[in-house]
Amino acid sequence: MQESGERPPISLRSRRWALLVVLTVLFLGFDYLMTGLWRLSEGREMAFPQGAYVGLFVLQIDLIAFWTAFGLGRIVVRLPWALLAITLTYIAHQKGASRFIPYEVPPSEQLVLAGILLFGWLAATLSLLGYRLVTRRRLTLSDQATDSSRKFHLQHLILGTALFGVTFAMLNWFGYPVPDVFHFEGQLLFALSVAAVVNLVTVIPAIACAFRLWESWPARHLILAVICLTLTVVEIIVLCAVLGMPPDFARAFAFLALINFVQGFGLFWTLSWFRLAGYDLRVVDGVLKSETEVESPPPIDADPWTQDD
Repeated sequence: MQESGERPPISLRSRRWALLVVLTVLFLGFDYLMTGLWRLSEGREMAFPQGAYVGLFVLQIDLIAFWTAFGLGRIVVRLPWALLAITLTYIAHQKGASRFIPYEVPPSEQLVLAGILLFGWLAATLSLLGYRLVTRRRLTLSDQATDSSRKFHLQHLILGTALFGVTFAMLNWFGYPVPDVFHFEGQLLFALSVAAVVNLVTVIPAIACAFRLWESWPARHLILAVICLTLTVVEIIVLCAVLGMPPDFARAFAFLALINFVQGFGLFWTLSWFRLAGYDLRVVDGVLKSETEVESPPPIDADPWTQDD
């Protein structure tokens, strides 16, 4: 009986490690191959693969921002892990670009990619942190105590410092334009901020669907599909109003639709795998408060030695 009771946590721990390895290998492999895949579809008027590539790339930023905002442990550890993930994404993409492009990638293009990754992640993280503050939800593990990851230890500070050191060493080694990225164009920064806010229209429903706001599995897909389609229609209307009618309306619509659908459903399915690995999104403050109220000792007199006359 004791052995059978110990198996579920071990199984969940194995699932979490497997999920981490699979996501890391898949996304870094995609980052490396993205430039080559884009060049294969370039010039063929193929909106479908290119829109899917952009959606997958945005999905990575969403996942990193989601973990930064809602993840386990202290922010002093989650933050350097997120920066390390952004750095690895940039390195994998640049290594693939140097492999599939016959010429050297201009520094201006490297700067644009670095700025999109860094400021896109930052804007998405701040938006999700706002959602966390409003809902008071964060990730928890079903096989651990609810408040276990809230305790701060010296090892958290040591690990966070070590991760920062590894990240900045990789930045210097692979030539990430750290000094220049903070001189990014203001218009592009504003566009990234607006895109991150608009991105919440897809991200928040995907999170809600993954963590069972609606119990019916078909209903989750239908609701998310309607939201992605509505967002695409609004985007194409705004695009036509600002820039005019695109030369190929159907291709532009398909491109935007694929970005939204791949990003939304990719996030939904990935977070569903998180749930299978034992993660859940809970209102932790309410749980802790109720436990405190139950376990709190009864009140006593301030001066128990004084007797009434």
